Order: sequence, then C-alpha cells, then structure tokens
Amino acid sequence: MLADVGCGRGGPGIWVARETGARLVGIDVVAGAVADAARRSVELGPLLGPLDARFRVGGFTATGLADGSCAAVMSVDALWMVWDKEAAVAEVARVLEPGGRFVVTSWETPGVDHAALLTAGGFTVEEKVETPDWLDRQLAVYAGMLAHENELVAEMGAEAAAVVLAEARETPPRLPSTPRVLVAATLAAR
Repeated sequence: MLADVGCGRGGPGIWVARETGARLVGIDVVAGAVADAARRSVELGPLLGPLDARFRVGGFTATGLADGSCAAVMSVDALWMVWDKEAAVAEVARVLEPGGRFVVTSWETPGVDHAALLTAGGFTVEEKVETPDWLDRQLAVYAGMLAHENELVAEMGAEAAAVVLAEARETPPRLPSTPRVLVAATLAAR
C-alpha cells in the first residue's frame, strides 16, 4: 500500500498510484480536501482505469494506519507545516514495512535538515536535492491562487480555501530562506 500523507485533494497520490498500480490511502487534516480527493478518484476512474484508492482524515503524527502496513509513503509539500517533525517521522517509520520508502518534498525552514531528521528516525537517505526553479514556480502558484480567490472558494469551499489562501498571503516573504527539497529515504530493517 502507498500512503499519501497531506494528500490535499488527492492529485499527486492518485497519479502515483495509477502509474505504479499501488493501492492508495490518502490522509489529510482537512475533511473537505479528503471528500474532494475521494470524489476525484471516482471521477477519474473512467479516464485512468481501475484505481484502488481511499481517503481519510488524519495527519502526519496520527495516520490511523496499522504498523508496517505500507510499502511506501509520500508527501508533497505538507511536512513543513507539522510542528513535531520527529513525531511525524516516527509515525511514518511505524506504518512503513522494513525497507519501505518515504519520498517527501518540503521546505526547509531555518534549523530544519530533513536528511538529518530522517537519519535520526531510522531511515537511510538515498537522495536529497533542491527542486529546480522552485521559488519562481511557487510564487506563481500563490499569485494565481490570490488572483482567483473567488473561484477557489467556490470550488473548494470556504474552510479549505481559507487555509490555502492564508498560506498564499503569508508564505512568500519567507520563501527565499526556505529551500524546497525532495528527499527519498528507505526505512532500515527493524
């Protein structure tokens, strides 16, 4: 099974599950995003072919998944928002089977080194790279979100839109000092 923690509306996890044939469980703290992801996976079914996907409310430190139930865990741009990153890494390690992979993209705020964090949590870091052109692309995303605020509210609902719009307003000044990285790591055998 593949877990997408911080799945939002499901797009990246659905794409990876389709490409790999993995069973997917998407987890997010925003109930509206979880509902949207479930709808999206059903709507995309005829276009993508069979997809074994389910979605639930949860978070990085409390996924609700069984011990060793995942062959892989992914997360796209959500870990940076977790206050207790050590607990998040411990939860990912708990749900991964030995030798399982964790691939994450996140921003590294000052004082946070994701490779060191994962190593301390029992992972072997295979790769850590700064994603190309991340700053220009992220600023363009935020500008687009703010330019289409009403459409976002109509599409996502007020609660979910409020979260992403607050991020779009508050985050840009901090971005230059917080590089976006991709880290791929393997859980050591227990």
